[in-house]
Amino acid sequence: MYNGNNQNGYVEQQSAPINTNVPINQTELSGAPKVFSIVSLVCGIVSMATLCYGMIFSIPAIVFSIIAKVKYKGKNTKATLGLVFGIVGFVLSIIWIVVFALFFAMLAKSASSYSSTIYY
Repeated sequence: MYNGNNQNGYVEQQSAPINTNVPINQTELSGAPKVFSIVSLVCGIVSMATLCYGMIFSIPAIVFSIIAKVKYKGKNTKATLGLVFGIVGFVLSIIWIVVFALFFAMLAKSASSYSSTIYY
């Protein structure tokens, strides 16, 4: 471009190229917090879907969501959902284990009461 006076006496200025790769306000997650958020969300959903194995997936969901929230201080919906789903999955797995243990304790008690009575 020509940087000087034109025919009307006005000075033309070169405009700097706009860099579209740099966000103006940081609303989009990028890098590690984004990955941690997605991992926590997936682990949280899987922990709720698999009741008996929920603890295996709920603990990483809680840990990864806390890491994502620490690394990114802004609004992080995926990490929040991962944390909620992880906690719900953990509670559901605890309830499932207690019900499962009570069921087999009652089954063992009823089986032992039948075997102790022998009729001749």
